[in-house]
Amino acid sequence: MEKNKPNCVTHFGHRALEEKRARLGLVECVNHELLQPYPVLHEKPGDFVAHIKFTVLLMPNGSDRITSHPLQELQPTKTVDDPEVKAWLALPVKSKKKGGGKKKKEALQLVLSQCKPNVKIVDLCEKGDSYIREQTGSMYKNVKKKIERGVAFPTCLSVNNTVGHFSPLASDESVLKEGDILKIDMGCHIDGFIAVVAHTHVLQEGPVTGRAADVIAAANTAAEVALRLVRPGKKLFNVVFPHRSLLELNSFPILDGFFVRLWSYSDDAFNSHSYTDRESHLPFFRIYRNQDVTEAIQKVAAAYDCKIVEGVLSHQLKQFVIDGNKVVLSVANPDTRVDDAEFEENEVYAIDIVTSTGDGKPKLLDEKQTTIYKRAVDKNYHLKMKASRFIFSEISQKFPIMPFSARCVTGLCYK
Repeated sequence: MEKNKPNCVTHFGHRALEEKRARLGLVECVNHELLQPYPVLHEKPGDFVAHIKFTVLLMPNGSDRITSHPLQELQPTKTVDDPEVKAWLALPVKSKKKGGGKKKKEALQLVLSQCKPNVKIVDLCEKGDSYIREQTGSMYKNVKKKIERGVAFPTCLSVNNTVGHFSPLASDESVLKEGDILKIDMGCHIDGFIAVVAHTHVLQEGPVTGRAADVIAAANTAAEVALRLVRPGKKLFNVVFPHRSLLELNSFPILDGFFVRLWSYSDDAFNSHSYTDRESHLPFFRIYRNQDVTEAIQKVAAAYDCKIVEGVLSHQLKQFVIDGNKVVLSVANPDTRVDDAEFEENEVYAIDIVTSTGDGKPKLLDEKQTTIYKRAVDKNYHLKMKASRFIFSEISQKFPIMPFSARCVTGLCYK
């Protein structure tokens, strides 16, 4: 036993040195904008944070949700009483599970089934990523064309007041505890076509109550409202909905989820126009654009006495592009602006909502917690450090487009 002792010391000393070099290499890549980091942000201790995300395909006859997972039983202390929000929630949507979306649901179920007290978070993240690689790797094996497939976004498991992107290195000893609020976030792709999902779960038996239930209900309801506003139309979220005052009178039925779309009228002309066509029995309508959807999401969060977390965007998903140019703001502020854009049929979006019982302005507490990065394909720079060049070369070969975990980088992949 004594003879093996120096070898153990040497092994762990070498491991620490390699990890330090790898971290320095990643830092230099980030500093020169070759890598885009996904920072781990935190609300204040004691705040509850919930995360709901799903993938939506825009079809001519409505929106298809292709990733999701049912929530635990919730008993929130607040409810949504606004009649306009209730009308939105009453509109029908479709849910489909196939291809990458089905594999994503199975991976989420696997991770959820393993979430128990004293289980290491890094082990759960590895299980999710391994399952995705295994299952997507078994698909389309007999086709002649080489098809890229695998993890589109590394499995993250963020606890309590941590907002997201927590996917620790193998050396991390963080474990789950009874009563933790877990946010599981993951993504997969087949031939670059991406499906993502995020789900919130409380590690306990029985229904979720109190403020924990409020924050989860707020995120879920806000995401459901956004889903129903995402329809093909003239402008971003250019969907027509009943006028609030008539909704309050409850003077009309929603006819099987039928939507009227306006293609030529301005808002004023439309709101003052007298209809004589087949929809003449319906009340007046007005157009909702992206800023209206942002306000709707805020309205839902306020009903549960929660805040929408700043900095979270709902992106368009394109082939091999996880963060397309068409985006929807969750929180409007002067520092973050997006251009108007058209919703079009057959586009895919990730509806992404994060809510908090705190102020919704999370902070970066420790840069070392950041372990998820994405290659900035439009940037080039001759790195100074040999370790940086080695790591960047490895990243460019293994992860040229999709986000990746630093666990997969040489020097940080020790078990």
